[in-house]
Amino acid sequence: MAIRGRLITLGAAALVALVSYPSGAFAQDIPNPDLKNISPAYEGWEKNPDGSYYLYYGYFSRNAEEVTIPLGPNNTLSPAPEDRGQPTNFLPGRGRNAFRIKVPPGWNEKIVWTLTIAGQTQTANGTVQDLYEIAVDEDTRGNTAPTVKSGGNLTATVGQPVTLTGSTTDDGKPFRQGKPRLLLNWSKYRGPAAKIEFSKNDIVMPDGGGQGSTTATFKAPGVYTVRITATDTNLSVDDFITVTVK
Repeated sequence: MAIRGRLITLGAAALVALVSYPSGAFAQDIPNPDLKNISPAYEGWEKNPDGSYYLYYGYFSRNAEEVTIPLGPNNTLSPAPEDRGQPTNFLPGRGRNAFRIKVPPGWNEKIVWTLTIAGQTQTANGTVQDLYEIAVDEDTRGNTAPTVKSGGNLTATVGQPVTLTGSTTDDGKPFRQGKPRLLLNWSKYRGPAAKIEFSKNDIVMPDGGGQGSTTATFKAPGVYTVRITATDTNLSVDDFITVTVK
């Protein structure tokens, strides 16, 4: 599955508008004083050629390190199914267009993403309202998003590096003289709480794209989802790799 998105910077006021704070939402689910809250955000919707819609969700994490919130009551979607592909690993800062949900033509309900961490529960409501319509494949300057494809699913052994590959293409826009334009990035999306060690998180790609690779070392067994992102500094696209670690 590929997820495309424009790199949009939202201020604090915009995030507040996308997030609701239900009453009685201060249960002590994770009594760790070092944890800070993570705000889910509804980015907006895009209409597909067949009349269906994609709803895009993101988040803002105030933690300085990666945080894992397992699937369950602390990381859930409603109505069911509760698991619709949302992340369980949250990177510091703004996670734009972290995942998307497809809904059928004529859909006029809402899908709520709920996160509970650091004693706070917050929600983001996904609806098809005109206010939230977005375009994620191109911008106003004629730039189109890159393409990206992972090298396929893998198996790995705890403590032993495994090579992850990905390929990307791009239209060469926008031009930013003196700065990298096309990047490949790898990050943990789902899996056990143990952190993944990447030899390189970011790789600068040639104009027009190409193939890049990094190595990943896993510290605990389990099934992990690694996200590979291609970005031209304005638009981005994602693909995913499943790594089974024994």
